[in-house]
This record gives sequence, structure tokens and C-alpha cells, in this order.
Amino acid sequence: MRIGLVGGLDRNEGAYADLARRAGYRFEHHNGHLAGRGGAALDALVDRCDVVVVVTDVNSHGAAWRARRLARQRGSVCLVMSRCGPSKFVELLSIALDASVTHLYAPGTRRHSRASLPPVA
Repeated sequence: MRIGLVGGLDRNEGAYADLARRAGYRFEHHNGHLAGRGGAALDALVDRCDVVVVVTDVNSHGAAWRARRLARQRGSVCLVMSRCGPSKFVELLSIALDASVTHLYAPGTRRHSRASLPPVA
């Protein structure tokens, strides 16, 4: 499974990639800049990814809107989060991407655009 992260802090990209690799996932990151080739790169990321995580706190409104719209059109799971640091990303990998929970965020369901993660025990 391939996970795409749109937005967030660029300095955490290596940590996200390492955490995803350890969990058995492939990871891609887009910083949310749409200028130049940014829009095409965002489109390509959404095309390749099964799950797209959109971080709204460190992201442009245009990139967040575009990623959500593209994921919905392509049938990808889209999780919108206000913040996503490395610890929250680990929580996301262990809970939200579990096959038993992913169906809650499937396209066309009411909870498609918002992720509310249960607390980790």
C-alpha cells in the first residue's frame, strides 16, 4: 500500500518515510506548493497513492482542496487532519490504515473527509 502525505513540515519527511517503511508501506510526500510543477506533482501523488493524508495546518488551501477533490474522483481514501507529527503518523499507521478500520473512510461515506482517530491504549 502506498501512502501520500500532502502538507506538513518538510523537515519530518524523512521520519515519515522511515516510519512507513518499517510498517510495510510505501510513502510519498508533497509539500503543498502548487506553483510551477507543484500541481502536476500533486496530481501524480494522488494517482499513485491508495491513502492520501491531507494536513491542513501547514498547507495551502488550494493544495488541501485539490488533494481532497482528486482523491474523491480517483476513489482513494482521503484523511484530513489539522496536524500530523511523527507520533500521530505512527498512530495513523497502526489504527486508521488497519484493514478493519479503512472501510470507515472509503469514498462515498460520510466520514470520507475527516479522520478522528480513537485514543491509543
